[in-house]
Amino acid sequence: MKIAVVGAGAIGRVHMRVIKAHPQCELSAVVDPTETAQNLCLSLNASYFQNLDNLLSQSRPDGVILATPNALHVSQALQCLE
Repeated sequence: MKIAVVGAGAIGRVHMRVIKAHPQCELSAVVDPTETAQNLCLSLNASYFQNLDNLLSQSRPDGVILATPNALHVSQALQCLE
């Protein structure tokens, strides 16, 4: 399963480690506007996107983990469902 993580903060990084450790999962992409996240993607061999719109227009992961502030979850989940 190709999984993308939106948000590269502390919670997002925990999800990334779990995905990388699971033999049936692949961390396909990380979405976060920071340079730190971009560098993290290089070390994890994952695609990097600055925002969710870019991810969804250029990639189709099997699943998306929203590790962003709670206030963004509904709008981002609806975006993923579209």
